[in-house]
Amino acid sequence: MFLNTEPGSHILLESVDSTNRWLLDHSLPSGTVCSARVQTAGRGQRGRAWLAPQGGALLMSALLSYSIEQIPGDLQLMPVLAGVALRDVVQARLSGPDRLALKWPNDLVLQRHQSNGKLAGVLIESITDSQK
Repeated sequence: MFLNTEPGSHILLESVDSTNRWLLDHSLPSGTVCSARVQTAGRGQRGRAWLAPQGGALLMSALLSYSIEQIPGDLQLMPVLAGVALRDVVQARLSGPDRLALKWPNDLVLQRHQSNGKLAGVLIESITDSQK
């Protein structure tokens, strides 16, 4: 494991239950990114599991901390905005006939010929200091 607790640092774990949970369980600065080669108990939408064998997915979480004054007005739009932004950034880098779509609100789906495959999912969790 590479552990650097400077803001904007990257922590790489061999195996972890959940990159989101790992970040929330440690006192790390905003901007810290955690990735893992294997995730054993990741969480998706509506309580679904997000599991991936080694090399099967990019497993990554980023910790962003804000004071109450910095929080955008409507946090409920954050997952949708993140999904749209991810789609736009990745689509701009694709070449050929492949196309990306959003499986609303925030799963990125690669449309290739006549088959679709989930390329990414965005899970946004918010907690307050009182919930830690």
